[in-house]
Amino acid sequence: MTTADHPLAEDYLRRLDAASAVLPDERRAVLRSEVEEHLREARAETDGSDGALGRVLDTLGPPERLVAEASGYAGIAPAPSDPGAAGGATRARPRLEMVTLGLLVASILCSVSLVLLPVAPLPWLIGSVLVLFSARWSAGEKALALLAYGILGAPFLIVTLTGLGGVGWSESCSEGSTADGSTWQACSGGPPGWWWAVVATGVLVLLALWVGTGIRLVRSMRRPEDHRRLLRMG
Repeated sequence: MTTADHPLAEDYLRRLDAASAVLPDERRAVLRSEVEEHLREARAETDGSDGALGRVLDTLGPPERLVAEASGYAGIAPAPSDPGAAGGATRARPRLEMVTLGLLVASILCSVSLVLLPVAPLPWLIGSVLVLFSARWSAGEKALALLAYGILGAPFLIVTLTGLGGVGWSESCSEGSTADGSTWQACSGGPPGWWWAVVATGVLVLLALWVGTGIRLVRSMRRPEDHRRLLRMG
């Protein structure tokens, strides 16, 4: 059974539709979409019982309150227990998530700079720890962040770039003699031809992973701060 099929959810969404009739069509659609997604994710992490869904709805608050607060911005308002709910018109900014993502990206940039390489582990360590404290990112998104930036970020780059210094490239030499009888020798070496194709492919894959993960995490920053508490209610 999906969230929309549950009688409690159907009743809540019906009340939300009626109350949101005063909103512009676009904002009304965004509000309903975010409420549905919020309910679906919260119910997926609970036992699916009537009691669990009822507690989720109680935490969201009356649909009329969501509509009243949505008149100031497009999104789900924070629960009354959130620090930013007192004003009723704004919600707390995702400062923790912005700082966390900034530190992880900074650690990658430091890792590819010979000057900043020694300090790369510091933003990486702080950012990797802060990921675990986010209330807006789900458990799956936290795991994705730790994989993309915590494992395949600065540590992977540092180990890879450091290891390249010990790689012995193939070398070929030629020698001969000049007209005056002296000998000469010339050597050339470097990576094999397939090496650059592997490097280019790896770089593109990493860039795609970092950018894709970053976009997903930024989008999820809109999630209400009480989302983690909702998901743990059962």
